[in-house]
Amino acid sequence: MSRLLVIASFCIFTTGCISPNNFLPWKYQPLNNYRTKGANYTLPTTGTVNVSRLGDMMLEQGYKYTKEVVVLPYTVTFSGIPYGGGMEFDRIGSDSKRIHFIRLDLRKWFYVDRETGFFCENANVDKPQCTSYKVDITKQQLTSNPGTSKTLIYNGKIDNTLNISYREFSGNIARPAFYSDIKYDLDESRIVSYKGATLEIIKANNREIEYKVISNFKS
Repeated sequence: MSRLLVIASFCIFTTGCISPNNFLPWKYQPLNNYRTKGANYTLPTTGTVNVSRLGDMMLEQGYKYTKEVVVLPYTVTFSGIPYGGGMEFDRIGSDSKRIHFIRLDLRKWFYVDRETGFFCENANVDKPQCTSYKVDITKQQLTSNPGTSKTLIYNGKIDNTLNISYREFSGNIARPAFYSDIKYDLDESRIVSYKGATLEIIKANNREIEYKVISNFKS
């Protein structure tokens, strides 16, 4: 029963779900037991003094994750289909003999043989086609948004009024309902706050701003 649940669907982080290959017997089905590793991040860190230019981000909070991939160094042909050098395949799972990968746009599964290190086509044969060379499994660190990322952007200064934009992004797409232009009168205070983020403005002009991060956005 647990095996049925494991292969009922393949969900890859940020890419969606696909069904298993119904034409493969159980022993050839790729496992979906790999999970990317990630954590929230905030930049710059609290207590630091920073300089941002006009149009640059002053503050950012989001999510970073690490995934494992195989990038083919050369073109290889499996079952008459060429897979070009530089093509990337995402890890989705593993068992005692194989590390499973997928190319979601092609809906094709592959694996790295643990014993030989060769990259192979996941096909309904006992001797599948493989590369004649070992491939490297590398880690990539990516920024993404399983939830929402938040940013403050410097928009310049008119007289003694500071202009800052707030943006929220979901899946790297700006959310129109969470887009704000904020103005601060520096004559009133050099401390500015928005959504839990607090900055001390040291100096500013229409080219750049120098500031100290007192606190970042509320999570």
